[in-house]
Amino acid sequence: MTLTRPRTFRDLSNPDHSAFYVSALDGPKSFLVAGPYPDHATAIARVDAVRRHAEVDPRSHWMAWGTCSLPAAPANHTTPLGQF
Repeated sequence: MTLTRPRTFRDLSNPDHSAFYVSALDGPKSFLVAGPYPDHATAIARVDAVRRHAEVDPRSHWMAWGTCSLPAAPANHTTPLGQF
């Protein structure tokens, strides 16, 4: 078995970022599920609704749900749920 270093998480969002997402972690895989949102508070407020919507997929119960951010929303990039 190979041990990996745990991911580092922040308590606050990066003030230089302007694109915020609801994200899901499944082991080493990460997914941008919904967004981008204009601010971190909006993304945080949507986490539970997005997670509940994703429960149609049984794998979602084992994922870790939260938020993440990028400096700017990538051009021509969409998330599965958009600004759900």
